[in-house]
Amino acid sequence: DRGAKRIGADLGGKPAVQARLLQTLGSVYKQLGMYDEAAALMTQAVHAREKADPELLEESLNELGDIERYRGHLAEAEPLLLRALELRRKKFGGAHTKVGQSLNNLALVYDEQGKLAEAEATHREALRIRRGLGPKDPGISNSLSNLGITLRKNGKYEEAATVLREALALRLEANGQDHPLTASTLSQLGQALAETGNYAEAEKFLRESLAIRRKVLPANHPQVADLISVVAGAVQDQHRLDEAEKLYLEALKIHTALAAMPGAGPSAAMDVTSTQNNLATLYEMRGDYARADRLYQDALRARREIRGERHNSVATVMNNMARMRLAQGQLAAAERLSREALAMRLELPSLDSMHIASTRTVLGRILHARGAL
Repeated sequence: DRGAKRIGADLGGKPAVQARLLQTLGSVYKQLGMYDEAAALMTQAVHAREKADPELLEESLNELGDIERYRGHLAEAEPLLLRALELRRKKFGGAHTKVGQSLNNLALVYDEQGKLAEAEATHREALRIRRGLGPKDPGISNSLSNLGITLRKNGKYEEAATVLREALALRLEANGQDHPLTASTLSQLGQALAETGNYAEAEKFLRESLAIRRKVLPANHPQVADLISVVAGAVQDQHRLDEAEKLYLEALKIHTALAAMPGAGPSAAMDVTSTQNNLATLYEMRGDYARADRLYQDALRARREIRGERHNSVATVMNNMARMRLAQGQLAAAERLSREALAMRLELPSLDSMHIASTRTVLGRILHARGAL
């Protein structure tokens, strides 16, 4: 935009000042959710600091890596964050708030890549550093919340709930009830409790979180839609399928509109596929296999386009389709889908054992039905 052009034109002879302003402007665009513009500006800041202000290069690298994560460019984000971490350890030593920040951001990338063992270890290292900075360090609740999310994905639901209860207590103390961070932790705790089978308490926390988000965010905000879908899942787990369906459809409407907006990135399209997949499981529970199949097929096609043919999110939909084919008595089709999903997951680096085990379980049921076990 005009501001960025003026920075280049007016401050060409002052590269350190130019880099600082580029970084500031890039951070503003990041906060506004304009990640493509933020990435372009932060890339310029990195180049400027490499030449004229290497002492502050770690700041720009860390910000650019985090922006690339938001853009869904995980392969680009990881080396940027690793380089920022290396520079920060050399500059500040091990126990410093900026080292904890870099570890946290790197762990988020590992989590989104499906490298859950690395994510968990890195979150724990960040948490250890932040606890060492004092009990009131604001990063502690952030690390606890992020660690809880990774523990959930690793199938460690009881530990996740314990960690998230501590995070919630800290966030209530620091921020109060009606705060987005409190809402986020309420949501994660609710999901962890649902995964332990405590559906009633889970729904209570999830609805508290949704009420906060509806209060502080626009009605069509992606975080509102995400949480509507999560509440739907808790309601579905209690077999209130009509109520859950209405919630899923509300979330799907919002996500579909957001994904159609100019400049919407791959994460917006993935949100659509997640809601399609979840709604499909509901129709599958009802025995409405035709509607479930249409949604599964839509989600599968979109995920292949967004993430590629060999991705864990693709295997998730295929595994669900295999389970449904089994319920329909289409055993050959079920086995083909299940074997392909399992082969995909076995070849993915650092994929957690929980996903592999769930796929093996479905395949085992199919083979048993075929008389092959």
